[in-house]
Amino acid sequence: MTTAEFEKIIAQAKAGNEIPVNRYFKDLYVKFKPRLMSITHSAQDADDIYMEAMYKFWRDFVKGDKKLPDNIDGYLYVAAKNVWLDQCRKKERRKIVPMENVAYTMSEAPEVESRQELIEQETLEAKKQSAWKKAVQRMCDKCTQIYQQHIIQKQKLSKLWKEMGYKNHQGIIQAKYNCKKELTRLFFEELEA
Repeated sequence: MTTAEFEKIIAQAKAGNEIPVNRYFKDLYVKFKPRLMSITHSAQDADDIYMEAMYKFWRDFVKGDKKLPDNIDGYLYVAAKNVWLDQCRKKERRKIVPMENVAYTMSEAPEVESRQELIEQETLEAKKQSAWKKAVQRMCDKCTQIYQQHIIQKQKLSKLWKEMGYKNHQGIIQAKYNCKKELTRLFFEELEA
């Protein structure tokens, strides 16, 4: 469907006839569902991220007055994928806590059924700490530099990209993403070793 054809559908939706745009979104979802499920591994999550992407599209382009993108299908797919990535990042932020910041008293400790279970938990935590430290040590120099300056020293990427020799701000953002993937891979390698 061309942008001009879609603009007509949007005009109809703004006038109160939402049937054509809803049909378009349903047909597009059928097309996207296998690709969305390949990244979410869940039909429910695929439904959810598509609905959220569709909501944002509706808010911006039907209710709002933003100019329609040239490739509407591509825009919606990328928007859905970005919703999924945002959800994953939020989950990661909740999970990943620097090991040196993890401390609790016995009253705050999770309930355990036996002394053996407590020992197993402590052993697992020690193994995770060790795996994390080894993974950080195994990172490449560029990743180590990004980790030290951005994560540890809290320097902004918008200031670091020139200093580190990237062509633009987007380059260092992509490098940070790749380094996080690499660090995660190294962590799990060390954890399984």
